[in-house]
Amino acid sequence: MIPGRLGNSSGPGVSHSPETTRSPTNSSYHLHSLLSQDGWTSLYNGRDLSGWDTYLGPPLDDSGKAISKEPVGLNKDPDHVFTIVEQDGERVIRISGEKWGAISTQKEYADYHLQLSFR
Repeated sequence: MIPGRLGNSSGPGVSHSPETTRSPTNSSYHLHSLLSQDGWTSLYNGRDLSGWDTYLGPPLDDSGKAISKEPVGLNKDPDHVFTIVEQDGERVIRISGEKWGAISTQKEYADYHLQLSFR
């Protein structure tokens, strides 16, 4: 999952129109929160990664082969793959894409609509 907001699937209609851009000099995506509205749960607090788990897999060489069988692990990010940065006047989650990994909410959700914006 990536930052956004959740609405109960039995709730009012949900529009989904993510914005996607990719920087020509950087393959990372910038994720940001959306403002809470009635019936929505904000997944990102706009400040830090509280409520999120990050995971980084085993280090890879330039050809994509594992250098080690041991993953970096859960909530260990020595290379700062997952960071909070300022973009267009808003604090957003930045994922550099330099390492293989994942980000997910610590809380589990079911039967939901996800609305998000990413660049």
